[in-house]
Amino acid sequence: MRNEQLKAANLSFANGLIATLDARDRYTAGHSAAVAIYARDIAERMGLDQHQREMAHLCGLVHDIGKIGLPAGLLEKPGALTLEERREMQKHSEIGERILRNVDTYAEIAAVVRHHHERVDGGGYPDGLPRDDIPLLSRNHCRC
Repeated sequence: MRNEQLKAANLSFANGLIATLDARDRYTAGHSAAVAIYARDIAERMGLDQHQREMAHLCGLVHDIGKIGLPAGLLEKPGALTLEERREMQKHSEIGERILRNVDTYAEIAAVVRHHHERVDGGGYPDGLPRDDIPLLSRNHCRC
């Protein structure tokens, strides 16, 4: 019973964070919920256990939470971003990691969020990790 209450509290907390992000960035509202469903479904197809499927879903919900910490106007800017603006936007995964590391039980989630834009060829960000160095659940969220 206690374990189910903790799972429900974690999911509720994640949904609260995403509601905050959606309020700031209406353009991508609903994106995180969709990513969470896709990530859970991919984890299931990969044959991952129930815990990993639930983690994939939770990580999908909060993967873009770092966008809260981006400069005002960047998310809402119409048209293409400049190179400098794109570099600033790319910081969202590191910002998300820093936000989530403040939650006692979110260390694994924070690492997944940090690496969700890595690429198997090592050309992703923020750390340019190659395939086997990317956390499994991050590979579930990135365009690998």
